[in-house]
Amino acid sequence: MSRQKRHLAALLCLALAASAPLAHSADNSTEKPQLSASGEGYVEATPDIVVIDLTLSHTAQTLSEAKRRVDDIGNAVMRAAREQGIAADDLQASKIQAAPDYDWQNGQRTLRGQQVSRQFQLRLRNVEHYGALVQALADAQVTQINGIRTEFSKQEQLENEALKKAIANVRGKADVMAAACGGRIAGIATLAEGGSGPAPAPFEMRAMKAMASDSSGGGDNLKIGPQRISKSVSAVFLLDSSR
Repeated sequence: MSRQKRHLAALLCLALAASAPLAHSADNSTEKPQLSASGEGYVEATPDIVVIDLTLSHTAQTLSEAKRRVDDIGNAVMRAAREQGIAADDLQASKIQAAPDYDWQNGQRTLRGQQVSRQFQLRLRNVEHYGALVQALADAQVTQINGIRTEFSKQEQLENEALKKAIANVRGKADVMAAACGGRIAGIATLAEGGSGPAPAPFEMRAMKAMASDSSGGGDNLKIGPQRISKSVSAVFLLDSSR
């Protein structure tokens, strides 16, 4: 241990000793000094689910005409989803919404027609089919992609593994600090989980557009790589400096 680290450790030990409570019970026993530490842990895994949120929208002179067009695109979306192995429970569709569509110029509005829209969410569990699905959506003339994100089918298991590593990390730090003070960890007073690391980032929309414009329908533009799941903890340990 360097001279600077020994000096810091000595200061820490003095601070712990000074902060230790005085005897307050009838038998003059004292509470053990405490030591605080924080730790982090993470695991890396490749997401195995892709979620695509999209909106179908069309404006026409009549409501029935607009609805017919949205229905046609919606049927193509559902057909593409089935062909790429998306189960019925992984395909969500909202109710159809309809409203007049106006153009605004110089504070005046002009009726363009009737607009019908419907939102879909596709959860693809076979990520190897991602490129083919995106191409099928482009062929169906889907023009509004609200977002594309990745998920883990074993999210809770991965988070627990990261949490175990964070706890091991904080305990290791505490052991080093206790040894530097000439003592040892005698127990733990509190242990709290901190915030998780960032969720898997959504794909950039320009990547989606590049895929849609690729007539080959290949998936080379979007490769899903490993992502990190992290956890942090903070703890207060009991310090035994009697040895």
